[in-house]
Amino acid sequence: MTLGALVATVMIPLMGLLSDKVGRQKMYTLSVVLLGLFIVPWFLLLDTGTGWGIMLATIVAFGILWAPVTAVLGTLCSEIFSANVRYTGITLGYQLGAALAGGTAPLIATGLLAKYDGDWRPVAIYLGITVAISLLAIFCASRMKSALGTAPSRAESA
Repeated sequence: MTLGALVATVMIPLMGLLSDKVGRQKMYTLSVVLLGLFIVPWFLLLDTGTGWGIMLATIVAFGILWAPVTAVLGTLCSEIFSANVRYTGITLGYQLGAALAGGTAPLIATGLLAKYDGDWRPVAIYLGITVAISLLAIFCASRMKSALGTAPSRAESA
């Protein structure tokens, strides 16, 4: 895990710089898609039970593939909401999502593993569903932003 965090520490600023060139939404979307494609290989690497397999799974998933999400999330969220509702919109969306999805994910994964005798495939399907929800959310957020336009901030309208 420490090596994965070290790789992420290097990758996050690099992904932030890259997002300035290609766009934050594209970076986020690509990262989520790649994470979705890595679900089965991740479990297969973990299933080896070897130190190198677990380390490689951690470095790729958290050090490389998750780094673009971490790099762009704050800026992406602030770009989605206009200044007059930004704090409320980001806080409600992020905290509700973290509580409902992040808080329950370990319980759901543990329950699935218990119900299916340690088989990781139901957990992989669950993770695939969360990837689909993430992609739907970024798609809807970009459509809402386009439909609403950007409202002037209080300082701009005064």
